[in-house]
Amino acid sequence: MKKLKQLNRQFELPFSGLKIGVHQFEFPIDQSFFEHFEALSFLTKGEAIAKVELEKRSTMLLLKTLVKGKVTTPCDRCGDEVTTKINNEFNLIIKFGEGDFEDTDEMIQISALDHKLELLELFYEYVYLSLPLRFTHKKSNCNAEVLQKLEELRVEEIEKEEKTDPRWDVLKNLK
Repeated sequence: MKKLKQLNRQFELPFSGLKIGVHQFEFPIDQSFFEHFEALSFLTKGEAIAKVELEKRSTMLLLKTLVKGKVTTPCDRCGDEVTTKINNEFNLIIKFGEGDFEDTDEMIQISALDHKLELLELFYEYVYLSLPLRFTHKKSNCNAEVLQKLEELRVEEIEKEEKTDPRWDVLKNLK
């Protein structure tokens, strides 16, 4: 619990004392960030930086976030470690207000009384969305022994005779 509070505090952005205009912030994302989220447990190492450009206006905040870094995972093809770069940009509009409002991916609403943004969960989403679907080396860099063994164990598909209902076979001849 103490680690979570410390991690949350690391990713807080106090905006109430800021003047109206554009402000720049950087948040280092280290191994403790990746270890906190169970869904990122497949990553063996990770480091990134979240560069945030905050434009404060009287009725809203405009957040432009660049997530850039690298993560290390087992290769999906050979199992050896592979390092993959991540680089993605996200925009978010944060509206001040009360009442009924349905948050979307691009716009959220916070209370006019709030004085800081808690960005931990937001950065988690951004990092997760920046990850590729597959983590693989270039085929030439994969472990040759593993690739050879996989090729040996490959199962050829056996063509199955398609059994059909004879009543429907007549319809196949209609054109």
